[in-house]
Amino acid sequence: MTEEMTQKLRKDEPVVMAGRSSNKLAEEIAWGLGGYIHPVKIERYADGEIGVELEASVRGRHVFIVQTMALPLHESLMELLLLVDACRRASAGEISLVIPYLAYSRQDRKARPRSAISAKVVARMLETVGADRVITFDLHSGQVQGFYEIPCDNLPGATVLAPAVKKALLGDDVCIVAPDVNGLHRARNFARYLVDAGDEELPLAVIDKRKARAGAGPEAIMGAVSGRHCILVDDMIGTAGTLLDAASALRAANARAVSAVVTHGIFSGDAVRKLAGAGFQKLWLTDTLPISDDVKGLRGVEVVTIATLMVMVIRRICEGDSLEEVYG
Repeated sequence: MTEEMTQKLRKDEPVVMAGRSSNKLAEEIAWGLGGYIHPVKIERYADGEIGVELEASVRGRHVFIVQTMALPLHESLMELLLLVDACRRASAGEISLVIPYLAYSRQDRKARPRSAISAKVVARMLETVGADRVITFDLHSGQVQGFYEIPCDNLPGATVLAPAVKKALLGDDVCIVAPDVNGLHRARNFARYLVDAGDEELPLAVIDKRKARAGAGPEAIMGAVSGRHCILVDDMIGTAGTLLDAASALRAANARAVSAVVTHGIFSGDAVRKLAGAGFQKLWLTDTLPISDDVKGLRGVEVVTIATLMVMVIRRICEGDSLEEVYG
């Protein structure tokens, strides 16, 4: 192979770079693609400003910037914006953003007369600075995709979580539970991932969050859960209040066991302490956000990586192939 051919092959390969919130995940993705993280210098100055500099050329390359919106949230967002700008000014051919947890997706409408639609603001910022594509997981409000004029792929966390759940619960009498009415569509989709084509659908239940919060117990539940292993399905754990209220209602309705499947582990406030005494048999999470040792030490926690799936997604995008298979 000539030097020219070797150089062309390198230029055809994707470039993976990371902000500080996703270094470990980006390393795993880059390794899966057969390469390394592109060198980037990110500094925080004494006055609080952030500086970004690419330490090698990206001219003409397809760059994938991996940066989840972890705490400190606005530093993560600002780093991402500056990385996109640096790539655009360095003549990158295309810039795709891998944002496993896309913050502000809950603020998707005017909830009050003079409030901002923050999810739309974030979309405009990412587009204006020069992003060509956004790839994320389990948006709290799927309609946020419509705020983007560039492609926005909202990948289902069930793609990586369902195989782990299916393996652990094979043959068990399972009921899939939505912790509130708004989560019923998500729970139904997750149940679909757990059964093979032609098999009978799994039973579903849904919890009235207001009644569960008020301690109504079985009266808060629509569906048959008694004697079953109930799997709560949600997109995120914040303060864990909704999940804990739902678990209490299920136990009051004589569920044999309660587990939970969650894509984004935010763990706000004292959520970890609350979950330590919650008695979940299993708690499946992904690594869309960094998982602390305290969380990993909770009983029954299993962290499922999205890195392998992202390797496949990046390869398909670079080769011009469809992502239909990822959506199941």
